[in-house]
Amino acid sequence: MDLQLFLRLAPCSRWESLTSRSAPRGLPSARPLDPPPPDDATAMIIYRDCISQDEMFSDIYKVKEVASRLCLEVEGKMVSRKEGEIDDALIGGNALAEDPDGEGAEATVVTGVDIVMNHHLQETSFTKESYKKYIKNYMKAIKARLEETKLERVKPFMTGEAEQVKHILANFKNYQFFVGENMNPDGMVALLDFREDGITPYMVFFKEGLEMEKCLQETNPSGSNIIIIGCCSLFINKTS
Repeated sequence: MDLQLFLRLAPCSRWESLTSRSAPRGLPSARPLDPPPPDDATAMIIYRDCISQDEMFSDIYKVKEVASRLCLEVEGKMVSRKEGEIDDALIGGNALAEDPDGEGAEATVVTGVDIVMNHHLQETSFTKESYKKYIKNYMKAIKARLEETKLERVKPFMTGEAEQVKHILANFKNYQFFVGENMNPDGMVALLDFREDGITPYMVFFKEGLEMEKCLQETNPSGSNIIIIGCCSLFINKTS
C-alpha cells in the first residue's frame, strides 16, 4: 500500500477496517475482529490540521507541550534521502525492502527537515505585518471552534495565545513557516526553528488547531509494505 493512502485516511469515530473487519478488542467498537489483529500490529498517531485536514506530523518524533500547554513542540532532524524515498520510521523500518540493492535509475538526493519531508509540508513566507493579519484571523477561527466543542478552553486559550503571539513576533526572524500539503490559506502555519546547536530542528504547532488520528498497521509477510487494519479519531485536548 502506498504510504500516502495510509497518511490520508479520513478521520472516523471508531476503528474501521479496510478489509471489512471490525475493531480489535479493547478499542472503540462493539464487535470483535474475526480474525483478530496480528501480534505484530503497531499503532501510529497522526496529528492533523483541524481546518485543512492535512497531516502535520506523527508520534514518531519527540513531542512535548510548551507555552503553558498551548503548543506542541516537535523535534526533528536533518536528513538526506533519494527523492521519493520513504522514512523507515513511518513504515516499520522496511522502506527499502523492495529494492535492497539500490538498483534502478539514479535518483536525486534531497536534504531537509524530516518532519517537513515526511508529511509534505509546504514552506510559505510572511512579513511581520502579514503574519499579524493571518494569526488574528486564525485565532478567531480556533476560538469559534472551541466555543462549539470545548467552551471551558476558550479563556485559557485566548490568554495563552496572546502571550505566544508576542513571543513569535519578538523572535520573528528566527522562524521559517510551513503549511499543510494542500496549502489551505486558512489552515495552521507551523513554525520551524533550530536549537542552540544550530543543527537540530524543531517545529511548533498550536495544539487547539490539531486533531489526533490513531491508525493500526501491520507489515505484510514480504516486509515490503504496510497494510492498514483501521483508524479512529482521538481527543487531543484535555482540560486536566
